Amino acid sequence: MENHEQTSFRFEIDNFSEKRDVISPNFISGGCEWFVRVWQIEDHLAVTLSVPNIESLRHGWERRAKYSFIVLNQSGKELGRTLEAEGLFCFELLDWCHPKVMPMTKLQEGCLENNKLIIEVQVKVVEVVHEGGVTTEKEMFNIEGFDVLYTQVEELEEHVKNLKLELDNEKTKSSNASDRVLLLEKEVSDLKIELDKERSAKSPISKVALLKDAADSFWNTTNLGIRQRRAGYQKVDSKRFLSCPRTG
Repeated sequence: MENHEQTSFRFEIDNFSEKRDVISPNFISGGCEWFVRVWQIEDHLAVTLSVPNIESLRHGWERRAKYSFIVLNQSGKELGRTLEAEGLFCFELLDWCHPKVMPMTKLQEGCLENNKLIIEVQVKVVEVVHEGGVTTEKEMFNIEGFDVLYTQVEELEEHVKNLKLELDNEKTKSSNASDRVLLLEKEVSDLKIELDKERSAKSPISKVALLKDAADSFWNTTNLGIRQRRAGYQKVDSKRFLSCPRTG
């Protein structure tokens, strides 16, 4: 299906100043369902064209459309509009947004009548692929060069989803285990430092003991020197005694 006629849909919002986020009823354009979301982003009016009921669409569905928005008051006076844009809508991209259609201050300066805002969206569907419809069990889809039954596609998608959840869980466990190991290493390091402090505090080798050991070492060294000198004196005296002439 290509080059459908452009269609328009008007979404009337009563008591607009009391609403910050509203969604329109679904409407049909180009044989496809759509809806409009009107909301505020910071101080600007934002409008979005979206695809509803995606669960009823076939696997691999896509649609391409041109669209634009017009902002009107109750009398039909145009307050603002967007340029025509073209977007691809698919399972991964369900909507297209215009975040700054017009400043909210402009709507608060008496432009609205009876606090009523009208959004008109003009949609022209350019191309549709695998749009909604009845899918038979024998219908085949080509995925990465392989022909797969539609029922198998759903099973594969569910299996992939479960595998992704398991992978995320394993990543979380691995991260937690790594954090736990780092925490235990820190605890062991802190305990080792505390143990070394305790050993130092309770050690019998105090400053007094160290001074005593130094004094004993000095005393032993001094005594050794005295003994060595005495031994030297004795040797000298013996030599002198032996060298003296004997009488008698």
